Amino acid sequence: MAKEYFYDKRDLSGTETQFFHESRIERTNKEIDTNMERAGEFIKDFTIKRIIVDLPATVISSSTAKDTDIIDEIITLLKEGVIELQVGDGDVKYFPLSRALGNNLLNGSLAYTLASAADGSYGLASAGAGNGEHGLEVDIVVPKGQMLKFFIKTATSVSLSDVKVILEGETAE
Repeated sequence: MAKEYFYDKRDLSGTETQFFHESRIERTNKEIDTNMERAGEFIKDFTIKRIIVDLPATVISSSTAKDTDIIDEIITLLKEGVIELQVGDGDVKYFPLSRALGNNLLNGSLAYTLASAADGSYGLASAGAGNGEHGLEVDIVVPKGQMLKFFIKTATSVSLSDVKVILEGETAE
């Protein structure tokens, strides 16, 4: 078995964002956004061994002084985020997104001025795994040609840029 990685980078917008449903050729930034050769399917049998969700460090700003709401997008995603995965017409599987984070740290920093609201607030936030490991271990077989449906869902609308999902696994040689 050969180890392989497939990735897809998207902006989260709203309560549901689909991943892996477009091929590299269809994406604007080609291999920067995804390495999928076909839309929603693999060209050979692939067993997903680990799901990794990479939330990039985010610089956030607001024109409101002492605005702690500016990190709410990441907090909402960590509290509510669910991964929905289905292979072909098989059972739909659900996983907590917080268990699939791609690194081992959680950082947040807010700064603001004490003068007027016009001086605003800014922050830097990043999130990583709280389980001491990166990603979520799974064992999901995706046969060649079967459609993979992969979504990140939340109850509350979120807006985050450049969220990357990485599927680490094995292919038969």
